[in-house]
Amino acid sequence: MRAVFLVVLVLVAGCAERHAGAPEADGQVMPADFAGTVEYANGSVPPPYHFRWRLTFDASTAVVEWRPGYGESTPWRESVDINAEQRTALYGRLRDLGVFGPAEAMDGGMAGGMTYDPGPLGASERGARLLDGVADAVRELVPAEVWDGLKARQDDWSARQPK
Repeated sequence: MRAVFLVVLVLVAGCAERHAGAPEADGQVMPADFAGTVEYANGSVPPPYHFRWRLTFDASTAVVEWRPGYGESTPWRESVDINAEQRTALYGRLRDLGVFGPAEAMDGGMAGGMTYDPGPLGASERGARLLDGVADAVRELVPAEVWDGLKARQDDWSARQPK
């Protein structure tokens, strides 16, 4: 069984007003200050297999911090440049998933305009599908070779841990 939980999803979508030249995602205006943080953990598994990551993005940069195991280890950090097209694509995918919809559409609630902070999700099948979609969408901001490198470091770290 695959256990996937999105620990925290905080997407700051700014005000819903249109700014001249603001990019659009299929007709819905993406706020100029669209930025966010997604934290992911692979569930409750034995320590050598557990990991969590945090992806934070703004207008020009996406930063991944990966932590192996359950301890408070120093994260492995990778930073990449992103462009407006990538942010617009992410905004569109998240919108299509229903992240920016009414509070009733998701487990959790809305807070402060378009800021969504649901806390722990994934207890329902619908919530788990949403979480998988959000994790997939934000992972696309970072090149596959960065994720592959972090996963390889995790595998190496796991192999050196007592079982």
